[in-house]
Amino acid sequence: MPELMPKSKITILLCLLAVGLSSAQDFDRAHTTASTDGVLTFADTLHWETGPYRLDRGFGADILMTVSFENAISEGTAFFPLPVYCFDLTAANTADPADAACGWDTIAFRPASSWETRLIRPHDALIADDFTLQCGTVEFRGTHRLSGTIFPIRRHPATGEYELLTSFRLRAGVYGNGTADRARTGTGSPEKNIRTASMLSYGPTLRVGVATSGIYRITYEDLRREGLLQSAVPSDRIALYGNRAGPLPTLNTADIYDDLTDLPIAMYDGGDGRFDPGDYFLFYGQSPVVWLYEPDANASLPAFTHRQHTYSDRTYYFIGTNHPQPAARIADAPRQEIAGNETDLTRFPDYHCQAQDLYNIV
Repeated sequence: MPELMPKSKITILLCLLAVGLSSAQDFDRAHTTASTDGVLTFADTLHWETGPYRLDRGFGADILMTVSFENAISEGTAFFPLPVYCFDLTAANTADPADAACGWDTIAFRPASSWETRLIRPHDALIADDFTLQCGTVEFRGTHRLSGTIFPIRRHPATGEYELLTSFRLRAGVYGNGTADRARTGTGSPEKNIRTASMLSYGPTLRVGVATSGIYRITYEDLRREGLLQSAVPSDRIALYGNRAGPLPTLNTADIYDDLTDLPIAMYDGGDGRFDPGDYFLFYGQSPVVWLYEPDANASLPAFTHRQHTYSDRTYYFIGTNHPQPAARIADAPRQEIAGNETDLTRFPDYHCQAQDLYNIV
């Protein structure tokens, strides 16, 4: 769940102009409460359309069918036809109209239906792994307003399925009067931990590229041959750095990683706590091509779709040998006894795509 997102004053100002000042004042009374410490608590429910929404972009322009909800704001272009939620609140005691903070308190969501998924899928590059929340303050007709936007569609990081925001409650405040920090740390919304130093700053690393998904084996001899190791080292300091496979979101406002992640590995060091000759570790590497499972109720077989990576044919990981604390490890799962007769599986559904990228259309 995202806690704090960077401000986008241009988008926020456009949303403020769209809703209008008079409607914004009614908006405050209907959805907003102010606590004694100056933090605004704001809640609303999104009523999604029950069928495809016709986005008419004017005379001579193509008609787009998309998903939408009541009072949604849309850019109305083929590049960004998806709906955005805009809010605008009275910002009291604002010393600097450029500084504000907001954070989630609670959210509710539902999975996208099959027809919603079909309409969202062509714009997958715009979708992040979490609902995007932005806020800032603007001056409009002599009044300081705390305004923001919510992009209410996300992609589940594990399943790849789309999810739609249905209701929420957030906290908002402004810098200069002490409310911004309290807005960040509302219930269920701890302050985002922004890293000040990269994982790659811990020492030399070795970059490895993975073209297909699978389990990979790295030995002591491999690291010594590549010059990363000269002698045995404590095995708990061996770390693998990387992130989820697939292309990064197109939008800079999406909630993305600010650094590499310490990924779990399975270490086999002979039990002596040293990574030396004969030792190795295993890790699961992912292809840059992301596969999604989307069963179709009207089809007899499950449907697999994939997202091709436009910029790379490999996913890259970094191996380090000087992690400052015990690195992440894969824990052993408890053994489960099988009740009844065992079944040998010799057939299973699989998927494959032929995408050689032989021609450059630019």
